[in-house]
Amino acid sequence: MRLTLSRWQLLHGSEEPVENPFNVHAGLLSASIVGPDLRYVRLGKTELVQRVYMAVRDTQWNTIPASYTNFKHRINENSFEVTFQASHQYQSIDFTWQGTIVGDPDGTISYQMVGRANRDIVCNKIGLNIHHPLGTYVGRHYRARTKSGEISGFLPVQIERQRVEQGRLSALFPEFDWLSVDFEDFSAIFEFDGDVFEMQDQRNWTDANFKTYGTPFSVPYPLTIKAGQQVYQRVTVKVRTQQVMKSDKTPVRIFIGPAIGRRIPEVGIRSTLQDGRLTDDEKVLLKMLRPSHIRCDVHLGDANWPTHLKNGKEVSNWLGARMELALFLPREYHSELQQLFHALRETKTSPARVFVFEDVAYKDSAVRITSSTVQEVEKHVRSLSSETDVASGSDFMVINRDRPGPDEFDGIVYPISPQVHACDSLSLMENTAGQRETVKTARSFYRKKIFLSPVTISNPRGPFPGGPATKGGLPPEVDTRQASLWGACWVLASLKSLLCSGADAITYFETTGYDGVMLAKSMPSDPRFPSVPGYVYPLYHVLADLGELKESELLLSCSDEPSNAEAIAFRNGGRMNILISNLTFEPVKIVLDGVPLASIKSVRRRVLDETTFFEAVSNPVSYRSNFISSPMSEIIELSSLSTVRLDLECL
Repeated sequence: MRLTLSRWQLLHGSEEPVENPFNVHAGLLSASIVGPDLRYVRLGKTELVQRVYMAVRDTQWNTIPASYTNFKHRINENSFEVTFQASHQYQSIDFTWQGTIVGDPDGTISYQMVGRANRDIVCNKIGLNIHHPLGTYVGRHYRARTKSGEISGFLPVQIERQRVEQGRLSALFPEFDWLSVDFEDFSAIFEFDGDVFEMQDQRNWTDANFKTYGTPFSVPYPLTIKAGQQVYQRVTVKVRTQQVMKSDKTPVRIFIGPAIGRRIPEVGIRSTLQDGRLTDDEKVLLKMLRPSHIRCDVHLGDANWPTHLKNGKEVSNWLGARMELALFLPREYHSELQQLFHALRETKTSPARVFVFEDVAYKDSAVRITSSTVQEVEKHVRSLSSETDVASGSDFMVINRDRPGPDEFDGIVYPISPQVHACDSLSLMENTAGQRETVKTARSFYRKKIFLSPVTISNPRGPFPGGPATKGGLPPEVDTRQASLWGACWVLASLKSLLCSGADAITYFETTGYDGVMLAKSMPSDPRFPSVPGYVYPLYHVLADLGELKESELLLSCSDEPSNAEAIAFRNGGRMNILISNLTFEPVKIVLDGVPLASIKSVRRRVLDETTFFEAVSNPVSYRSNFISSPMSEIIELSSLSTVRLDLECL
């Protein structure tokens, strides 16, 4: 079957074009307007605001998408004004609002929302949200004006525990209507009208920001907003500073340094029942990934669990990888647990590790796996091997809140998805930086092993920040970006975040399917998904590159614009390998620092972009061998959402 895609489908898996950003200035401040969002408010090169936007969340915390109309832009050299109308409609929710974003020559930028409920609405949240970027806010001194007076402190370096008080999530500090954050030579000032706001440490959900939002959790939810009721909020940001020169757009500088002295963690993939129908060619493609392990999910409450176990063993055997066994226990599991380990002993199978989870399909309340449960599983594991790790866990937010004791378990395990609060491509790419923050914080209180499994782009469990399922659409847990160039860039950015994090093992995606690395030939095609049976996805090649290079030394690599471009560098003897991704929808120029150009004997490069997309997905073996020899240039130009691999032979 021939694959025919538009340019936008190649780039990010959807026919919907991405909004071109309007770059604007308000006095000394620069910013971008992307559709209805205010993004990247900067003073010089210091980013003060990552994003300001409005969100409506239903009683399940799904974000209800809006339709936007009547955009008007007035952009001058040192000021701007953007106005538009928005409408959120889903089931009983019918809410419209007027948005106004204004930048003044005195260096003040405001985002205002004036809305109205067109019928009685029951929801969990309606209001403005401000993302404060980690790179500039972690550890900063703040002051805030609360109803009890002014308070001050420091934003946390480690991820603050997301406490639950009287059944409600809590904030970092009491709600406020004014906030000041101090930097070296200036302060960022935030003023709030129409409501009081509060701040959370979003790293608990692997986001890469502190989030300030309207309508604090002290207001009971769900909220009831009566028909005709008006909702008004405004946030204003400005700086207190001496005059600073504006920063012109310059190439992204990526510094490549010495070896970091840390091994590359084990990286594997999750098996599916579809693997039993793979062709020999498809098995070869999966072998080219060189996975360290294969995760096999076994739900002991499912009568077909022996089939899942058998499939996992077969897949790990023909890939030459160890099994990562994820056990999901129902309330009554003792007999099935004995049968499972009897089957493992009979086949002399000793998994690399065993995860112990409670099966949500068989529980009546949120009861966590106890230490005694894990100890019971561990007794069975020790009958197989003394080297198999036994781990348990939950979402990182829960682990960070209810931290395990130092002697509990051989390890902890938690999944990672960037789509808990946001679904737009820019936010999901930014959120990769939050992944390493979770490991750093976990390592601060837990000295045993840390496993990340699975790491996915989609969030299969919900809530869905892109909105609940719609008639005629793909299920909300399916993300078409999985099969796009964006997906390959996201994986590189995620790997950059996690390879140096201190994690012991990472499991990405699945072997096949919408959340896999390819669409197997035995699978049905869906015209809404930008791939056809038998094709790999672009992200396959990033994982395959890592598999080839996993025995190499990992080098230090730092980007001065990590939201625009990222790199991972390796060295093996006299060879240096560098993977670089342009994480944006615009062309990017990159300068490599720390690479001694005079000592380079030869350069081979392979590009994954719009021009090579079809060969990469339809004929991956040929594509992977198609390197081009070229001289090393001081400036590397990458097109939208492209990835380049450089193989350098050095003197």
